[in-house]
Amino acid sequence: MHLDRRSLDPTPAWRVPLVYFAFSFLWIFFSDRLLDWITEDPHTMTAIQTYKGWAFVGTSALIIYLLLIHESQVRARIAMANATLSVAREKAEAGYRLKSDFLATLSHELRTPLNSIIGFTGVLLQGLAGPLNAEQTKQLLMVNSSAKHLLALINDVLDLSKIEAGKVRLSKDRFNLAALIGEVVEASQTMARPKGIALRLEAPPEELTLVSDRRRVEQILLNLVSNGVKFTEHGSVTISWRKFTAGDVPVPWIEVRVRDTGVGIKAEHLSILFRPFVQIEGTTVRRTDGTGLGLGISKRLVEMLGGQIKVETQFGEGSTFSFTLPAGDEPVGGSLVDGV
Repeated sequence: MHLDRRSLDPTPAWRVPLVYFAFSFLWIFFSDRLLDWITEDPHTMTAIQTYKGWAFVGTSALIIYLLLIHESQVRARIAMANATLSVAREKAEAGYRLKSDFLATLSHELRTPLNSIIGFTGVLLQGLAGPLNAEQTKQLLMVNSSAKHLLALINDVLDLSKIEAGKVRLSKDRFNLAALIGEVVEASQTMARPKGIALRLEAPPEELTLVSDRRRVEQILLNLVSNGVKFTEHGSVTISWRKFTAGDVPVPWIEVRVRDTGVGIKAEHLSILFRPFVQIEGTTVRRTDGTGLGLGISKRLVEMLGGQIKVETQFGEGSTFSFTLPAGDEPVGGSLVDGV
């Protein structure tokens, strides 16, 4: 950001000469009328005209001097403000770099032991180190679940930080959308089965191929499906998808819809739904875990991939989250790069 003259002094430039010429006109007009009224002697009028001319020149010089002083003060204020902004920008950039370095270190220091905990508890739960009684199995499941939850939280915070810093690199992959959605549904069964939630698919008759960042599309789907399961006490979560064209020049798009039969969302909460660290509850008692990062990250990723995300909801009846992505080789509005 750089300040200019108008930022600190909004007075239009044309007002200064206008005031000066108005002063000149009034001086000449009224001084002549005054002279005619005071005297009719030619010599006296000549002397007075001489003094009037010098007074006009002096007054004009004074006005110009004051204008120059004012302009100099404005320029000094602009320079000082720009210097302050430059220092503030450098401090902000230094803060961003420090945060990025801290998160990178935090990622390594926390992910490594967490992955070890998840791996070792998995080995123990499989009975590879010997049989376990019911209490030991229960405690190990709690440790394993807590470690996975913490690891997911760390990954979400790191993803959000990378997105805000503009350091997310997107790849361009050609993949079968139905196969990817099938993998997401299979991975989400561990959350849905204990609650008795059915995960349903409504597939189109034709096979759809999408050109986008496969890993990020999978992340968006996982966030939306897990969010639907989390806020659904009974019923189902249905995933459907279709291909359509839009625009003056028909461009192929893919739309994916995740519909749940959960608690729904109140109308007054829709404006903050996609904000980071915001979690909407259907009741005053918090019954679900999470940090509220999933939807915010999903929205930003969808937009980075050149699409849009929206929600249709009825409080007490459920919600439908849908997102659209360009299906062609050149995503509209995206910023994809080859490679991972």
